[in-house]
Amino acid sequence: MHLIGTVQATLCLLQSWLMSQKIHNVKSLYFEGIRDGNPRDVMKKYTGHCYTRHSTGVADGKEGIIEFFNDFLIRNPMCEIDIARIFEEGHHGFF
Repeated sequence: MHLIGTVQATLCLLQSWLMSQKIHNVKSLYFEGIRDGNPRDVMKKYTGHCYTRHSTGVADGKEGIIEFFNDFLIRNPMCEIDIARIFEEGHHGFF
């Protein structure tokens, strides 16, 4: 019984860490990409092989979001970012 409890606790910690990592990646994508002005670097660091953006006017794929970030930075050189809500579902992180 003790071994089962230990395995369950370990799985719970692992699941919590994975969730925290996804949330960290989503936050870092925007904070480092927009606030710090490094959109190309963050797309390499925090996204998988495929990236889908669900906003009108933003093209799918990594290049689409890099273009969006770059344009945003030109139009808003002094910006402040605040994320009010963030969550994950499966392999995806949202805010």
